[in-house]
Amino acid sequence: MLAIGMTYDVFWYEDLDMTDIYIKAFKRKQSLGNFDAWLGGYYAYIATSKALANGFRGKGQQAVGYLEKPLEFITDKKKVLSDSEIAYHKFKPLIEHFNSKRKKG
Repeated sequence: MLAIGMTYDVFWYEDLDMTDIYIKAFKRKQSLGNFDAWLGGYYAYIATSKALANGFRGKGQQAVGYLEKPLEFITDKKKVLSDSEIAYHKFKPLIEHFNSKRKKG
């Protein structure tokens, strides 16, 4: 369980539903890591292709420049929530459920 960030104490002594939360968080972290790796490869591809295009351009052809700003994958920034806001809205009902169980006893 340590591989997904869950301690043995949480696994053995807390509610079993906590395992699902840790697994979902682990998968999300893996997904973001994969996207970062893909994005780095895409930037390397763009840089390499532009360098080759400039190396093999003919006389009188304009040199191809690199990207002036990072690629944007989100078009409407007003609708984007931070990771902590998403986590809060997503897990608030679950946390309230766990807290109510603990208060009951």
